[in-house]
This record gives sequence, structure tokens and C-alpha cells, in this order.
Amino acid sequence: MCIALLAMDFTSAWLANPVLLAISPAIIYIAMKQIIAWIVFGEQKMSKIDTIIVNVLAVALILWGIVRNMVGM
Repeated sequence: MCIALLAMDFTSAWLANPVLLAISPAIIYIAMKQIIAWIVFGEQKMSKIDTIIVNVLAVALILWGIVRNMVGM
């Protein structure tokens, strides 16, 4: 998927891993927010909503990994 994204081939990236491609903007947002907080304030404390988002994303990725391997995509 990463190679397809570097080549700007979104169709191949979607076919490789649609769930990861769909939630990657949320992952990038959380990561950038944490990096900026660390640079500006010197700490990386996450808000309650950010913690919930990270947990939901982690569960979604784990469930997708299980379903994808069971179905054989």
C-alpha cells in the first residue's frame, strides 16, 4: 500500500488495504497533533477524545486484520 501511495496509485492502495487507507487521515491527524504538542509544550498528553479515537482505530485495525485473514482477501 505504501509503495502504491508513493506512486500516487490510489486504486492499488485501496485494493491492498482499504481500511488502513480510509483511516490514515485520522492516524496522521493524531500523530501530527502529538508532534506539535511535544514541540510547542514539551509534553504529549492526549485529550480524552483523542484517546477514544486511537482506541477505536486500534480495534478497527485488529478486527479488519482478523476478518481479512479469515475471508482470505
